[in-house]
Amino acid sequence: MKYKIFIFSISLTAFLLSNSCNNSDEAPAASNRIEGDVVEECIDDADNDQDGLFDCNDPDCGGNPLCNGVETDSTMSTGQPSDSSSTLTISTDSGSGTTTVCKATQTPTETFTEMDKPDTFDVEGYSRSVSTPWGYNKPENADRIYPFVVNGCWGEGPLFPENIRKKYPAFYLAYQQCDNDEQGATLSVMIDVLLSQGHRIDLNRIYLTGWSQGGSGSYKLVRGLLSKGRLFSAIIRIAGQSETVIPDEAVAQTSIWYHIGTDDSDARVTVARDAYDFLKSHNYNKTATESSESDSIAGYNRTTLTLTKGDVEIVKYSVYDGMGHTPDPPYQDSNLFDWLFAQSLICRPI
Repeated sequence: MKYKIFIFSISLTAFLLSNSCNNSDEAPAASNRIEGDVVEECIDDADNDQDGLFDCNDPDCGGNPLCNGVETDSTMSTGQPSDSSSTLTISTDSGSGTTTVCKATQTPTETFTEMDKPDTFDVEGYSRSVSTPWGYNKPENADRIYPFVVNGCWGEGPLFPENIRKKYPAFYLAYQQCDNDEQGATLSVMIDVLLSQGHRIDLNRIYLTGWSQGGSGSYKLVRGLLSKGRLFSAIIRIAGQSETVIPDEAVAQTSIWYHIGTDDSDARVTVARDAYDFLKSHNYNKTATESSESDSIAGYNRTTLTLTKGDVEIVKYSVYDGMGHTPDPPYQDSNLFDWLFAQSLICRPI
């Protein structure tokens, strides 16, 4: 079965409620339609109300959270012609090529002052700390929703340096839990608490990191979060001595970049390969194309296998020659962050 799961934030719900309802079984005539009656119409590459304006360029999509941070015809500053597609092609940081990103994940370029630094607070009722995005309290960002990064058992938060946190403003949760499925369900409850307090979280962009025990535990958190009707949009997994299978819903919607060193334990190396083989052979990924690339990161020669579906790199599997049991080298690759923050449940191909 193919899955398409859209999980929307409170602000998205508010947008839905603000639009008129149509109780008829028949589709309304174009003259009576409003772009964005169905929320995803604002990124579907179509002129649904036939007024000559597409997607987020149509004022009817004003207030739709999917358009937050999306450059429109009136704001495009790149010098390149804009179009109505749901993806954008941009240059990579290194200038060595281009990458395709979903409009729903496009991050506007911002400048920050000390006044824009993140705040850190504990989630009410839980001894877990959350930091807000850079620029979160700027008046111009009042309606913007942000990705939510969950750092697993071993505190990978410091591996997201300040320049990345400014480039991709996001919430960061130091969760430090990865022992069982129930902790994934608890994570969902914590997110509900944050939403109830008015924190502007993009539920289509919940990311997870996990190393070692946290690598194995990432799959447990997937199952627990799914039990509450939610999914991670992407996971950075480094090593892990168990857990090679995730539910079908997660295969269909959650992108994974798995990292392993050849000098890690035999058990972890085997688990890594088995986890990749499971994803590659899964029926959902039968139309994905596999590519291979070799490079060098932090002094290690690396080979990466990538499964691509549509324009989305849904699975990446990197093997580092001579690397032992450490999380640091993968995070020295800036492309890791570009890949992570380009993932959204909205953008996953069927």
